[in-house]
Formats: sequence, structure tokens, C-alpha cells
Amino acid sequence: MTFGEKLTTLRKQHGLSQEDLAEKLSVSRQAISRWEADSTLPDAENLLQISKLFGVSVDYLINDDYESENDTPAASKVVQKMELSGKLNSAYIMSVGGIAIFTLIGIGLWITYQNATSVIVSAVGDLLVIVLYELFLSKYAEDDHKLWSNKFVRSAIWLVMAFPGFWIVSRLVHVYPRPYSSLTLWTICIAVYLVVCSLTTFVFAKR
Repeated sequence: MTFGEKLTTLRKQHGLSQEDLAEKLSVSRQAISRWEADSTLPDAENLLQISKLFGVSVDYLINDDYESENDTPAASKVVQKMELSGKLNSAYIMSVGGIAIFTLIGIGLWITYQNATSVIVSAVGDLLVIVLYELFLSKYAEDDHKLWSNKFVRSAIWLVMAFPGFWIVSRLVHVYPRPYSSLTLWTICIAVYLVVCSLTTFVFAKR
């Protein structure tokens, strides 16, 4: 699109006549007509005024290769970054959701079978989700890999440790011969869980 075609389109999109635009730019209607016919180009000051009036870049106005504002290098980078951010955010949400699902599966298996299989299934599922998420980051988030990885760990650790952590602590506690009430056992499990998750979150937040 030529400058004249872009100016005509922008003017009509904003509901302005040539006279209206001329008044806003403090030029004659004939000047607007010549610009739209590509007979002449406005000077730098008028180009800047047109840019501000219609909310587009000067680069877009004067470059015939740009069909829309999104075609300019700066805008294109912004659009690409927004699209990438959307993909990364979706991957983050899906991965945290995957961890939550495998945690619930592990709990369900434990309630049903009361054996170590539940822990293994939960741990393998969590590991699979983590590996897939890291592979996704390696491909799409080269610049922000660490940022998104840390964000995921800070969220996922609270789910990853919820079931296997409680199971492991309860097994270790039962090694000691002295009797433990269920309240004492749960208190120890929760305390260890909170300490481990809080420390992990703190460490990754400082990275």
C-alpha cells in the first residue's frame, strides 16, 4: 500500500473528511488531496502529526511494503513475543495441571491398594510432565528458559511433594519403635512438607 492509500484508509476509518483532516493538521484540503493521490508527500512534521493522530508509526506510513502496522519490525516483534508468551503460559498451566492429576491418581491408588505402586505411578507421571515441560522450554523459551522453569518449580513443588512426601515421611517415622498417634504422624508430615516446599520455593525465587 502506498502512503496515499494508507492515509485515505485511516482517514475514512476515523470518520474524517479531507476538510476535517486538513483542519486537524492545519493544512489545506488540497494538500490532503495531493497526499492521498500520491502526488506529493507531507514533510516530517506533518508525518509525525499524522502518526500521532491515527496511532500508527511513521515507519508504517512511508514504507509501501507494510500492509498493516503489525508488519513493522517493532510491532512484529511485539506480536511474536505476545504469541510466545501465550504458548508458554498455556504450557505452564497444562504442566501444573498434569502434576495435580498424577498426584490425585497416586492418592487414589494409595486409598485403593495401600502399597508403593501408588508412589511410583505418581512419581513417574510427575517426572514425565517435568521432562516434557523442560523440552518445550528448550525449544520455545531460549531467552526466558530459567524464568519459566523457576516459575514452574515454585508452583509444582507443592503438588509434587503432597503425596509421595507424606508417604515417605510416614514410612520413615514407623521405623522408630515408639508408638505414634495419627495426630503426631500428620503433624510431622505436614511440618516436613511445609519446610521442604517453602525452602524450595525460596531458593528458586532467588535464582
